[in-house]
Amino acid sequence: MSVRLDKFSFEQFVEFVFNPQTDHILFISGEYSYGNPSVTLRHLTRLFRRPEFLLDSYNPNQLEKGFFYVVPYLLCEVKFYGLLWDKRVPLSLREECISSMFDLFARFFAVNPLEHSCFMWWDGLAYGYYMENGAAADEDGIEIRQAMFETLKRILEIDSEDCQKSALHGLGHLRHPETEKTINDFLRRHKVNQKLKDYAYACIAGTMDRSQ
Repeated sequence: MSVRLDKFSFEQFVEFVFNPQTDHILFISGEYSYGNPSVTLRHLTRLFRRPEFLLDSYNPNQLEKGFFYVVPYLLCEVKFYGLLWDKRVPLSLREECISSMFDLFARFFAVNPLEHSCFMWWDGLAYGYYMENGAAADEDGIEIRQAMFETLKRILEIDSEDCQKSALHGLGHLRHPETEKTINDFLRRHKVNQKLKDYAYACIAGTMDRSQ
């Protein structure tokens, strides 16, 4: 019998993500299931809003593995699959979760970007749009893309080069119609080093994965 994530309290869910007793890969094999997916999304939103406690509770290796589980296994699965595109979950809850990622960056990644998690966060979330040159599967997907775009614009303004580079990376993959304007506006208003500026232009061109 599979274990349903919606039966976990918030505290149990966090422990499952960052200190699992079994390999997360078992989630895919059916050992675990969402049950009501809205519950899991609410847990994630709460986690993103106030993530500071993680630094006192888990080591960097646990944090990296936990965040890697959150993005490709829970929030998205390559292209327009996962909790963010799950229409069983009200769109407002999915948009709120995306918006809460600003707090994750401002309150956590700006202080501790870890080795991969900060920079690669949006790689998985936005990659489906990159594969389709910015096109969404349907109107719902367009709304999700817009929520990501608005959040990425806010993250781009955080006074942290790690957060800014992650936001640029995400904008490059999202292929939103206003990506080029947003990045150029950012470069006009902020004095950044040449390496970050070159990366920003690569994100406009969609060649950022060859410019890291």
